[in-house]
Amino acid sequence: LKYNKNFYSVLDNKGEKNVKKTIFELKSRYTPSENQSQSIEELVNGLEKGEKYQVLLGATGTGKTFTIANVIEKVNKPTLVLAHNKTLAGQLYLKLTKNFP
Repeated sequence: LKYNKNFYSVLDNKGEKNVKKTIFELKSRYTPSENQSQSIEELVNGLEKGEKYQVLLGATGTGKTFTIANVIEKVNKPTLVLAHNKTLAGQLYLKLTKNFP
């Protein structure tokens, strides 16, 4: 199994067979605001350039989780989400499982 941004390639003895598959498809009735769209674009570009560290800062209720969900969808790669306490981990779990059913 070989990863590509838009599909997985299934390798067999006869050669390579491309199977298009989107891993993460965001399900939300909301669309990103102008500020969120800019943040999403900058974070995705940073990941594609291989930047080692990036930070998304925002006050409570500004849509950081939704912004990151959009980044996950665009990058389309498995993502490890970390939280510093159980309460926040539970909130992130609920929000992200609603966005990625």
